[in-house]
Amino acid sequence: PAACRQRAQLRGLALVFAHLGGNERSYHKPAYFARLLQLPGHVQQDVSEFARKLLEHVEVVIRKQPRAPGQPAPDNFVSRLFEGRHAYVTRCLHCGYSNPPESSFLDLQVPVKGCPSLQTALQRSLEPSFLSDDNQYACSRCGCKRDAVRFQELRRMPPLLTIGFERFAFDLQTLERRKASDSVSIPDVLDVRAVATAAATMPGSEAAPGDAAGCTPAQEAHVGAAAADR
Repeated sequence: PAACRQRAQLRGLALVFAHLGGNERSYHKPAYFARLLQLPGHVQQDVSEFARKLLEHVEVVIRKQPRAPGQPAPDNFVSRLFEGRHAYVTRCLHCGYSNPPESSFLDLQVPVKGCPSLQTALQRSLEPSFLSDDNQYACSRCGCKRDAVRFQELRRMPPLLTIGFERFAFDLQTLERRKASDSVSIPDVLDVRAVATAAATMPGSEAAPGDAAGCTPAQEAHVGAAAADR
């Protein structure tokens, strides 16, 4: 039955954590757990993709738990603990228009190449990029292509933040995927507000005009990061 299979999967997950926490080895081969999740054991899984799939699966199991009439819904700890909110903003540099859709995330992906620390990697993932020349943005308000700035805005951070390292990048010269083996130092405490503010106030980002609310991208990134601390 489905209920028995789901309970076995949760027990398998608990077994994985037990091995990681109480085993003298520095690794654990979760072949049994992979079979419970019906994942092919011969296919290499991306760590971030696997973690995302695992959390989504646990969330489905929680929602399908049988309840007696009048019994409250079980605590969805996946969304409560792991889910954050962000937006990818593209702002026209001529009229200031932007209409970024907000979406949820279970993990943040940051680059590794040339990033000696986690703070640097996160800041680089939040830095604004500019769209100009042949790569101009088609602004719906202006009705034509304009120069624009694009950046990621963190709006709400989860209590448990999962960060994945983007170690593979496409080399335009060799047309191959290359793995970055750079070492990244990880601090005991990560000040997301400070990192987001530093990324948003880089030289050039202040060139973007404010929107109708009078906010610049730097201020919005700062507000989003501040909300993440609460």
